[in-house]
Amino acid sequence: MIKKLVMEIKISSSEKTSSDVNDKKVVRESKKRNKKKHRKGKKKAKLEKKLAAISVVKAKKVLNYLDAWSHREETGDWKFCKSINNWLIKNWSNEDFLGDDEFAVFLEYVSGLEKDSQARRQLLQRTEKLFKETNPEDMLYKRCRSLIQILT
Repeated sequence: MIKKLVMEIKISSSEKTSSDVNDKKVVRESKKRNKKKHRKGKKKAKLEKKLAAISVVKAKKVLNYLDAWSHREETGDWKFCKSINNWLIKNWSNEDFLGDDEFAVFLEYVSGLEKDSQARRQLLQRTEKLFKETNPEDMLYKRCRSLIQILT
């Protein structure tokens, strides 16, 4: 009888130690995961700051590009840039980058796009999609409407 109790105690104590080891492993692994998440969070924040800074720089380039385009006949130093053209087509709806005056120049710029160009088709598709999703009272709705009128 005593031998059975001693055996049960030994078995239960050995089970506890293995479960304790497993618990320690689980805790250790969760700490590692938390550290990784924290590091990823820091990296993501740095990346977002960097992207925001790049966006501001790109927006300045775009504004300079549009300004040069609007004065191209007077100065003659405007040159087509595909990357800026693509950026404009993708980001024209951002009111932070294109104010009302710049948007008016953008409308003139877009009216000069070739009728059969892929850029014009993509711009029209995106604009129509935004037009359907936007509240009629928003400024974006009005911009979409004027852009669709020019493109069609």
